[in-house]
Amino acid sequence: MSVGFSRFLPFYFRPKNKNMKFKKSNWESKHVSDLFKIETGSTPSTKCSEYWRGGTINWITPTDLSYNEGKVYVSGSERKVTSKALDENNLTLLPKGSLILSTRAPVGYTAILETAGVFNQGCKGLVPRMGLSSEFYYYCLIAQKKLLENRSSGSTFKELATDMLEKVVLPFPPLSEQKRVVEILSTVDGRIEKTKQKINAAEKIKEGLLRQIFAERYLGKNTGSKENWVESNFGEIGCFQYGYTASSTSENTGIQFLRITDISESGTIDWDRVPFCRISKDSFNDYRLSKGDLLFARLGATAGKTALVESDKNAVFASYLIRFRANNWILPKYVFYFTQSNLYWGQAVRHREGQLKKGLNATMLGQLEITYPKAKHDQVKVVEILSEIDMRIENEKAQKEKLLRVRKSLLNSLLFD
Repeated sequence: MSVGFSRFLPFYFRPKNKNMKFKKSNWESKHVSDLFKIETGSTPSTKCSEYWRGGTINWITPTDLSYNEGKVYVSGSERKVTSKALDENNLTLLPKGSLILSTRAPVGYTAILETAGVFNQGCKGLVPRMGLSSEFYYYCLIAQKKLLENRSSGSTFKELATDMLEKVVLPFPPLSEQKRVVEILSTVDGRIEKTKQKINAAEKIKEGLLRQIFAERYLGKNTGSKENWVESNFGEIGCFQYGYTASSTSENTGIQFLRITDISESGTIDWDRVPFCRISKDSFNDYRLSKGDLLFARLGATAGKTALVESDKNAVFASYLIRFRANNWILPKYVFYFTQSNLYWGQAVRHREGQLKKGLNATMLGQLEITYPKAKHDQVKVVEILSEIDMRIENEKAQKEKLLRVRKSLLNSLLFD
């Protein structure tokens, strides 16, 4: 059966030649052991400095592969070994174009060597046995990540044994069709990478604006001099309230229950994922979240991160959160943006690290200093500037998620359906 691959693609990924088709009925299937020579890695003695100091040969580990996730090629490693280590130890130098697959803690990360390199015992090296596209099998392996994980075993940590890897069956189409699949998927990957670059660039702009606005305490021509700013603390500009103690449930009770884990590092809340809870009417009125509420995480590694409630919600907040309500002379969204600045985080981290449980309480938060423009219209300018860059970041993130869904669908449709 011939399968036209254009039907799987959004219009902007479709090739100019609409008649190109995959003849999947002609595709063979082969075991990994038939396609690749499987090599096992090792670690030179860490006690011998001559094996490591000044090393120039990449020594790939599962950690390197996890940092490299989403990229086809791996070009470097956190640690490198010397030629002496290569000569005196049982290290296998894989040629450029070989695949590296993590088979232990975690299983299933894959990349292609951009240059020759060695690897540790947490990985397997796959050296092509015949004329094939390494890029095609990179995509095959990441599409089969779940299968590789399921074939792993171990009590302390999961490991994919060589004999189990050898038996994994992968498609073996003609080389020309392997290259067509790679062309499609690499186009998607290219768009994902460009989107990531746009996000990184926008986040750097935001970081610079936060530093300029809050650390240097001015907005250039638009807000005047430092004399137009007020130095205060959180306790003087609003009030705090600890959250409600309850257990979350997936059952829709009509009242959502916001927890620390529902707040992203950037302070966004995906309300579609927030669970529910049971709560009396009186308690609901006491803890109900309203537009302008600012929530602080008070315990754990993320103590100090914040989220702003943008509209009234049929929701309450959990006990590991603290609600802050600003007085009417200061904009809640201005306060939220201040909590994303280094001026805020420098204070929050000092207070947090001084505690046994590395947390923050309402008293500590009330003592944190904050600067803000006296004139409310200048606060509005701050919010408008930062909201514009936030909107750009969120739009690009939404585009990235869309592209990742397209990629996932294509991996299955083109390779295994």
